[in-house]
Amino acid sequence: MGSQDNKMFQGGIMKRAVLAVVTLVVLLGSGRTLFATEVKTDYDREANFAQYKTFCWQKVETQNPLWIERIKSAVGSTLAAKGWSQVAASSGCDLAVVAIEINRR
Repeated sequence: MGSQDNKMFQGGIMKRAVLAVVTLVVLLGSGRTLFATEVKTDYDREANFAQYKTFCWQKVETQNPLWIERIKSAVGSTLAAKGWSQVAASSGCDLAVVAIEINRR
């Protein structure tokens, strides 16, 4: 596997893990459940998140646009408290953050 293929593979693992991380960060960082009473996550349990130091926003989707900045603020401040720095998506961040609200009734 070439260097470019390895980066793409690692990026795929990272992106799958992001939803779980964002969900947990938002829920733990805010001290309450923001979106749902039941949260399901899935991520690569072998991923070493200690190696990541920068993050950027890839996508935030909610039914209420007022939540977009609230989510970014809660996640950003929680990650900053853990020593992570937010950078522009074009700068090659270590971890791209995706947050998606899903309502099932």
